[in-house]
Amino acid sequence: MPKKRSGRLSLKTTVEQQLAEVAKEILWLLQERSQTGLDELKQLVMERITAAVELILTAFEVSRAAEKPRDPDACSGADPASKLRDFCMSVSLSDGKSLDQDRPNTSSGQRRSTN
Repeated sequence: MPKKRSGRLSLKTTVEQQLAEVAKEILWLLQERSQTGLDELKQLVMERITAAVELILTAFEVSRAAEKPRDPDACSGADPASKLRDFCMSVSLSDGKSLDQDRPNTSSGQRRSTN
């Protein structure tokens, strides 16, 4: 059962990393974008949480698929690992936005002056 244990550890690590990252992003949003309207701020926070949840569930799907015995006669569809990779790419590239876009000191976005 070491394979199952390592899969669970990997899933646990993924969940911990995603939650830690989303917590940092939310704190940054609340501190740096405090002048933003509440509705817009709520939307930004929800987007970050939703992205983290999607990554966690995709990692869960990958770990669950790894635990199942493979049936060579079954049509496997998309490989769960490639689905995770594709989702990560889509989250970072969706709508041409990324978290770094609004952060100061990044090449992709300039911070708006509130003067």
